Amino acid sequence: MKRYIAQTLTLVLLISVLCGCRSQHPRDINLRLRATVDSYNKISFVNRYNDPSCAIHEAYDALDFLRDSLPQYTDGRLRAYNNLAFEYYMLAEPDSSKLYIDSVLSIVEGRVPTNCKNAEVERVIAQLTLIRLLQRTCRKR
Repeated sequence: MKRYIAQTLTLVLLISVLCGCRSQHPRDINLRLRATVDSYNKISFVNRYNDPSCAIHEAYDALDFLRDSLPQYTDGRLRAYNNLAFEYYMLAEPDSSKLYIDSVLSIVEGRVPTNCKNAEVERVIAQLTLIRLLQRTCRKR
C-alpha cells in the first residue's frame, strides 16, 4: 500500500513538474506584458482625482515598461500619454499637459498601426483635455 502511494505521489509530482516546465507560447507572454501595462494604466486612471502624483508615477511606469518590453503596444502608450496629460491638467501644469496631448495626437494622426483598437477614443480624450486646458488658460477681459 505504501509503495502504491509513493508511486502515485511520484507520478503526480512528475506531471506537475512537466506541466510547469513546458515552454510558453510567445502570444501568452505578449498578453502578460500587455496586462502589466494595462494594470499600470488602470491604477493611473483610478487615482486621477484622488492622488495625481501617484497617477503620474504609474503612467510613467507604464511608459517605461512599454519602452523596455513592448514598444509595439500603441494602445497602452496612448492611454499612458492621456493619463499624463489629464494629471498635468489636474495639477495645473499646462505646458506638460500640452506636451502629452500633442504626443497622443501626433501618434494617432501620424501612423497608427492597424492593431490599435482605441486610437480614435484616445484621440477624442486628448482633444477634450486640450479644450479643457485651453478653457482653463483663457483669460477673461
